Amino acid sequence: MMPFKGFWGNLKSPIIGLSPMDGVTDAPYRHMICKYSKPSLVMTEFCNVEGLARGAVSMLKEFLYSEMERPIVAQIYGVELDSFYKVALMCCYLDFDGIDINMGCPANKVARRGSGAGMIKMPDHARKVIQTVKRAAQDWADGIDLEEAGIRTKIITALQKIRTNEPKRRLLPVSVKTRIGYDEIVTEKWISTLAEEQPANITLHGRTFRQMYLGEAN
Repeated sequence: MMPFKGFWGNLKSPIIGLSPMDGVTDAPYRHMICKYSKPSLVMTEFCNVEGLARGAVSMLKEFLYSEMERPIVAQIYGVELDSFYKVALMCCYLDFDGIDINMGCPANKVARRGSGAGMIKMPDHARKVIQTVKRAAQDWADGIDLEEAGIRTKIITALQKIRTNEPKRRLLPVSVKTRIGYDEIVTEKWISTLAEEQPANITLHGRTFRQMYLGEAN
C-alpha cells in the first residue's frame, strides 16, 4: 500500500520550504515571508503536545496562520502518545494541510526526555508516535468529535474562537522531521525504521553532518 501523501505528492521540484525554527517562524514572520515570496510549503514552530493536551491555551498561538501560507504544516513534539493523539486532532480541526512530527531537535531540554532527537534512541516508541498521529488524522476524517476524544473544554472553546467556520473533515498527511543520528550516524537504520510506518515525507536536518564532524552548534 502506498503512503497517503496529501499535498506532499503535488509539490514541484525543487522543493524550497520555510523550515520550522523555534522562536523565529511565528505567525508574523511566516506572514511576511509569504507576502514577499512563495515557499513550496510552510511549517509552524514546534509545539509541545503534553502542554497543550493538558490545557495550556496560550500555546495555541503557535497554530495561528493565514490562508496565504498554504500549504501550511503544524509541527508538534513530545513523548506521550495520548497527548500526540489529542493535539493531532486539534491540528485537523484547525484545517492545517499536514502534521509534522519533530524527531530532530537536539536541544538538551527537549531530547533528554525522549522527544525531538531523543526519539532516535527510542525507535519502537517513535513508530508508535507516527501510528498514533496517523490514527488521529484518520479518526478526524471519519468524524470523531473533540469532546469524544477527551480534549479539555477550555481548549475546545479556544479552538472554536480561532476557527469560527465549519471545520473540514479531510485526511491530513503525517510527516517526520529528523536527523541522521543523535550522537552517531545511524541514517540507514533509522530512516528504514521510520519508513516502515509510511509517513508522507521524511525531512533530514540540513546541519546535522556539520554539527557532528565540525563541532558546530545548533
